[in-house]
Amino acid sequence: LTPALENFHKNWPQVEMDFKSGVTFDPQPALQQGELDLVMTSDILPRSGLHYSPMFDYEVRLVLAP
Repeated sequence: LTPALENFHKNWPQVEMDFKSGVTFDPQPALQQGELDLVMTSDILPRSGLHYSPMFDYEVRLVLAP
């Protein structure tokens, strides 16, 4: 994600990016109310008026010791 953000900032340096994270912040309602412009989340709960697009295509792997 960091390289993508760096590339974005090079192309659009005037765009301000603020990040919030945590387990108690629910960003989808804030997005619906216009408080946020976009949300990156793994918490996909269908909500009216929101469109979810996958950002990455990778397999999650479990690694165990023998």
